[in-house]
Amino acid sequence: MVHYLGGDRDRLRLTVDLGPVAANIERLGQIYFADAIASLQQRSEPDFEVFKERLSKVAAQLVAGDVRIDGLPSLALSHDQAISGRVRRSP
Repeated sequence: MVHYLGGDRDRLRLTVDLGPVAANIERLGQIYFADAIASLQQRSEPDFEVFKERLSKVAAQLVAGDVRIDGLPSLALSHDQAISGRVRRSP
């Protein structure tokens, strides 16, 4: 920066290490995920094994074509909307 300000260089190039920021975001994400799982399970601490089992079961049901799963959000689409992926929003 001294060389740039002194006129010895045409460009100022600054670098920033985002590693600590990314590490903090990762830790916060893990805490948030654990809290979300615990909340879904209505527990004070998350039980990840039970969560993985339930998630695997729901995924298997979806793959098998069973779309009537309790607690799974749904969106009523016409055949054309489902094929095109376009949904008109109400004004």
